[in-house]
Amino acid sequence: MSTSRNNGGGGGGIMSKLGLRSSRKTSPGSVNNGNKSTNKSKRRHSQNNNNNKNDAQLNQLLGGGQTTLSTSTSSDQNENELIQCMHVYAMEGTRLKKLKNYNQAIVCFNRALSVHKTLHRGDGETQADMERKIGSCYLEMKQYEDALKHCRRALRLYIKFLGHEHGKTVKARDKEEYITLMLDPDYHEYLKKANEEKNPATA
Repeated sequence: MSTSRNNGGGGGGIMSKLGLRSSRKTSPGSVNNGNKSTNKSKRRHSQNNNNNKNDAQLNQLLGGGQTTLSTSTSSDQNENELIQCMHVYAMEGTRLKKLKNYNQAIVCFNRALSVHKTLHRGDGETQADMERKIGSCYLEMKQYEDALKHCRRALRLYIKFLGHEHGKTVKARDKEEYITLMLDPDYHEYLKKANEEKNPATA
């Protein structure tokens, strides 16, 4: 007797509940060499369409602070499903960040952070990672005050859960120093003077 399996441990169900489309495509059983380029182009086009649909669906799903997957710890909502939900949002945030869609990426990271807090898990490193990624998005948009706020949150969590010498803590501290420097008007005045001395013709 054969049994059917749901590949991905139920991940597809989470994607469906979140209103997201998977961008993965199954490869055909056999492809002629002359058609490989055409099929590759079709797959790329289909993936781009799915990514665009994800963007629109996420905007509709999260723009009003709503989600089709409840984050309450009710009897019919198990912890594993919430964990998968958190990872889906985090991965979608990472994808959007790579596409430089920073505002929507922040929405996803915040949603992942919200689910993480709902779980009441003692995993401070994951919370710190989300804060760091949010701060990184703000930094890319040159919104330094918001970037510094989230960077400092991440740094405090890394110190608390990983210690002062951990690599993530060191990187977060370096980023905090950089953002603080970018907010210092004296630093920008120094850069301006240094540039004028280096290139007197532009002064």
